[in-house]
Amino acid sequence: MSSIATIEKETHGGHRTRLRERFLSGHESSRSDVAILELLLTYAIPQRDVLSLAQDLLAKFGSLEKVLAAAPADLCQIDGIKENSAVLISLVEAIRERNPAQQQATPSPPKAASAIQPGEQRVLAPLLVASTPPKPSAPAPRTAARKLQVCNGYLLEFDQLARVLDAIAQHPHQAKVERAELEEQTGLSDRQLESLVSIATAMGLIHRSKQVLTAEGALIARHDTFLDAKGTLEWCHYQGAGSPRNLVWYEIFNSILPKQQSITQDEITASLRTQLSGQYSEKTVRKHLSQEVRFVTDAYLKRNFNKLEILHQTSDQRLYRRRYANPNPLPFAAILYAHAAKQNTKLLQAEDLCRSPGSPGLLFAMDETTLRQALENLHDRELLRYERTHSLDQVRLKDDASPLSLLTAYYVAAQPQNKPPITAQGSQ
Repeated sequence: MSSIATIEKETHGGHRTRLRERFLSGHESSRSDVAILELLLTYAIPQRDVLSLAQDLLAKFGSLEKVLAAAPADLCQIDGIKENSAVLISLVEAIRERNPAQQQATPSPPKAASAIQPGEQRVLAPLLVASTPPKPSAPAPRTAARKLQVCNGYLLEFDQLARVLDAIAQHPHQAKVERAELEEQTGLSDRQLESLVSIATAMGLIHRSKQVLTAEGALIARHDTFLDAKGTLEWCHYQGAGSPRNLVWYEIFNSILPKQQSITQDEITASLRTQLSGQYSEKTVRKHLSQEVRFVTDAYLKRNFNKLEILHQTSDQRLYRRRYANPNPLPFAAILYAHAAKQNTKLLQAEDLCRSPGSPGLLFAMDETTLRQALENLHDRELLRYERTHSLDQVRLKDDASPLSLLTAYYVAAQPQNKPPITAQGSQ
């Protein structure tokens, strides 16, 4: 019979393995401050539960960034944090602050690492990589971590998703809705909620890590809770398939399907496995990749997304795209404004809207003729300016319009309801 010490060692070892696997798979739970700090501490403190230490550090210093910036002597004031742990934490910050210019013949004063951009999740690997800007005065662009595991093994059940959105909408003024509250309100298991929140986050309906509705999510929860209106599905398709963070979803619609006349689900999985080789462990890819591919294809073939009729399947199980010719004007305009906001511009080139990864035309399988017809329709409705004179072929957006205002106009015009407004925590 194993001794208590042996049992404890095996338990901690299994937990630490799960921590690493969640991090490598892009699991949502591995992106919080406490999860990142807990994983970091496992490399300095063997055979001990370090979760409480991570919590104590965050309670004292306030955030992961402040923990990393703390002096070793201050870190050691926390009971359980010894010199090894303090050095490791401080080493992370020292590496982050390194300036490549210091290695040049003419040294220059080190510059502080640029601040983490809102909405980005910094995890271990990015923390340990020094910034390498093209010029000393300009920080290199940061790319948000990509998430392999969005569905956590579940399919997209829209009726269950509606229950989650409605439950969160009952707490409009909370800064964060706890999972326990959602379990009690929805009757769903913790694992189901984890999956549904992750999926809703991928579609831009819920704020990452807070479990509160985005402005667009609150609007949809109020007017189309079951997500069955085409305009809602257009918006959610753009958010889900157009975000590079949603790794499998994005690659299927931006890379794999556009290059193939038809392809099987197994061929999609094989293509992604080759692409991801070396980026994730073979165990992680083998366990999660086929589930993620099945989640995406099932959502468009059998769930609400099939109303868009973008993805089809032949009798011999081959998948192919079909051109989406008649988008709803207001939601499609909202998508264009959201796409421009990602690029921090008010001017879009029509050609890029068809070919660039993440662009509306590519995501909806539009050819240039179809896209231009849609743009002319929006121009006629005075939702934007489509300029095609003097060799121009560009879209100029209005200053007084936004994705949220355009979506609001769509829902109010389509289905006005006498309900009290739902307050969101801002847009994601």
